[in-house]
Amino acid sequence: MKKKKFYISIFSLVILDQIIKIIIKKSYFMNRHELIANIFYFKPYINTDYSWINSLFNLNISLFIHLSFVIITGIIMVFSYDYIKYHNYNSKIIRILFIFWFSGVICSFIDKVFWGGSLDYIYLKPLFIFDLKDCYIAIGEILSILLIIKHWNDLNDFKVTSLIRHSVERVKNIISSD
Repeated sequence: MKKKKFYISIFSLVILDQIIKIIIKKSYFMNRHELIANIFYFKPYINTDYSWINSLFNLNISLFIHLSFVIITGIIMVFSYDYIKYHNYNSKIIRILFIFWFSGVICSFIDKVFWGGSLDYIYLKPLFIFDLKDCYIAIGEILSILLIIKHWNDLNDFKVTSLIRHSVERVKNIISSD
């Protein structure tokens, strides 16, 4: 049952992000509204630089590199989550963290492939413009940092090679079961 809720949560967050973007694109793309005076605005914009870092520093990183990064991040997250579950470290907060991370990565992929960039619409003056997907990723980052701080001593025993070995074994098992 937990597995089903996990996937439904991810699917729901992705659908919510995309429905908001479709509504904005179809009906409100040219609208601009000040929500909180001189701080917070509704300001739709398609970021064709594919990421805020690329936009901020004008790095001109290609779509291919961005898609590769999103795919690699997604693969690393799948194996990390599998490793955590396998070693019974899975808790409600870890599931929530991964729900937000997976949702953010899936939305990022969809944005790059189907929108030609990210349809951002929340402007925090003078910092940046973002969307719901960016909030998902930020929540995942905050939860990750909090968990790292909380379990700092436990992380001393963690070895990346253990995660890699586990991931290779899982891939071998999947391949051999076919």
